[in-house]
Amino acid sequence: MPRLHHALDDVQIRHWIAHKKPVAKADGDGLTFALSQNGTASWMLRYRRGTRRRELTLGNYPDLTLASARRLTGASRCHRQRC
Repeated sequence: MPRLHHALDDVQIRHWIAHKKPVAKADGDGLTFALSQNGTASWMLRYRRGTRRRELTLGNYPDLTLASARRLTGASRCHRQRC
């Protein structure tokens, strides 16, 4: 089972968006925040299926908040592993 450590907070995310520098930071449990070159902020779930690495885009920030992305990550991970 993946470890949860919740490394991100809304203040950090708003800071990265204000500086408009591309960034990809992990929050834990496979949840990753990514800010693209053109300024699009999004949430991704990174996981493995066997030996292959996969990514699932969950939604864009701020439409999908940090708390909502964490809940969605848990539900998506459970669905993918058939909990």
